[in-house]
This record gives sequence, structure tokens and C-alpha cells, in this order.
Amino acid sequence: MEEVFRITPQAGKFYETARFTDTTGAYYNLKNPIRWFTTNPVIYVGKYLRCEEKGYGEGCDRRYIFEDADGKEVTVISDTIDFTTCFREVTK
Repeated sequence: MEEVFRITPQAGKFYETARFTDTTGAYYNLKNPIRWFTTNPVIYVGKYLRCEEKGYGEGCDRRYIFEDADGKEVTVISDTIDFTTCFREVTK
């Protein structure tokens, strides 16, 4: 399993993405904070450009837009029901 992070990407930085499959720890526990892990493939998505949101609440649709190594836009859709989309910052 690889560790991934539930973070908000920052413009101009480079990322990989995966959906988490397991957690350890607990929310609001400073001695044993929650950590996210995945057994899914971690995919390089490139340089973060922007986020597009439509709707609200559980009906919200959030898309993270990246630029890959070939200059093409890559869209990562954040699910709205179980919120399993994670990112990991990487060097270019």
C-alpha cells in the first residue's frame, strides 16, 4: 500500500492521484491522526491548473484540471459520495 493525501492541489505544482482504499488512525486524534493509503495504481496527472465546481452539497461535481507532460489537459473528477480522491505532490 502507498500513502496518499487528501489535500487541495496548488496551482503550478505537480501531482499524482489515486483513490484511497484504507485508512489508519482517527479524525481529531492528535496522537494517532488519520492517514490514507491505496492499493490502486497511483497515476501521474501533471501540473495543476484549476478546479471547476458545479452544484452544491452531495450533488456537487468537482473537477481538478491538470496539464500533462505533453501539454494536454487531464481531468480528475472528485467523487461526491465517499470523497476518496487523493493527491500526492511530486517533483516535475
